[in-house]
Amino acid sequence: MKLAIPGQANVLSLPVVKRASGDPITTGTITFYLKALDGANAGKWWKGEDWTWDAEAQSAGAGGGGDAADGHWSVSIASAAWTAGVRYLLYAKESGALHIPVGDDVLCDYPTSAVKARTDLIQTGSLTIANPILGDQISLIAGDSYLSADGRQLAWPPVAWSAADPAGGTTKIRVVTKAAYGADGAEAGAVAEWAGAGADNGDGTVTFSAELTGAQTAALTSRPPLAKWAYIYQLLWTPPGEGADPITVAIGPLDCRAGIGAVPG
Repeated sequence: MKLAIPGQANVLSLPVVKRASGDPITTGTITFYLKALDGANAGKWWKGEDWTWDAEAQSAGAGGGGDAADGHWSVSIASAAWTAGVRYLLYAKESGALHIPVGDDVLCDYPTSAVKARTDLIQTGSLTIANPILGDQISLIAGDSYLSADGRQLAWPPVAWSAADPAGGTTKIRVVTKAAYGADGAEAGAVAEWAGAGADNGDGTVTFSAELTGAQTAALTSRPPLAKWAYIYQLLWTPPGEGADPITVAIGPLDCRAGIGAVPG
């Protein structure tokens, strides 16, 4: 059984092998399907194209990375698909029906490590929140730095992970203005691109993070200063190997407001 974390996109993978020989399938087209087994959408399939549930089997998304992971194909499924406590069936098909049927149950729930990380923040009479990420939203102050040395780095919630070692791939965060994204779609040109990293938590989950300098955040000051959620970001992980397709780990709104200067005089 696999684990999906509620409130975020989850990257899941399955090994796809040839029916005739049992060898891994590393080329071609792999399509993933996600069926809710209980909950409000029990018996329906997630439709990755428009983020809805359908009574007929629908594609949850195209697989990627199989060429670099010895036939282990991965798919990123949006946060809207996941409801805490609900069980799902994930399965994959090769376009030419050359595969051995493969699937696995998925439970949407918080891992014990994530719960502990949050309860450890609670002290008598106080609650300390340093992470600028809440769910899939990022809230920054222009000119502030977000560094691991200060405990303020961007750290996304743990992601259920069964793909290749995240440290072996490349992690990037791309940022585009909401206006450009709305006009041109996901391929609108980025106004910023930051390096990130992925770390294996040892419990079947991975935590992605990034550090930002004051200069990087200052470059994103909202215009006007009080504009809310003026940007959209996309967290991407690319498996090792030439020509590997990137996987979207998270996508969501980003807010970067101007700070307040000191009183003159």
